[in-house]
Amino acid sequence: MASQPNSIHVDLGSLRKSVEDRVQSASYANADEVIRAGLLALEREEASTGTWLTRLAEEALADTRPSVPAEEVFRDLRARLESLPLARFCNRARLQPGHLWTKRGAGLQPLHAV
Repeated sequence: MASQPNSIHVDLGSLRKSVEDRVQSASYANADEVIRAGLLALEREEASTGTWLTRLAEEALADTRPSVPAEEVFRDLRARLESLPLARFCNRARLQPGHLWTKRGAGLQPLHAV
């Protein structure tokens, strides 16, 4: 019984140039090696992220401190934000924090929210 080759067709789109550049620079012998290296890197990243998230969840579940209500957390965060120099400037100038501003004419105009 003959074995089937382990091949698939992939449309790389804009990534094709990146693959070709790596082969042309002799970093890799061919496109197969580039794709394999990319998939192995992805597997390492996913495993690392999974391990980190699991550890983070275990630490959170093991924490015996009482939970803090979201309202209290956001109230404290707002107070900290408002104590920052930029926030104090925005309050005095009646500018909204969280927006980018540009000088137009005689005053400042919001550019867009960030």
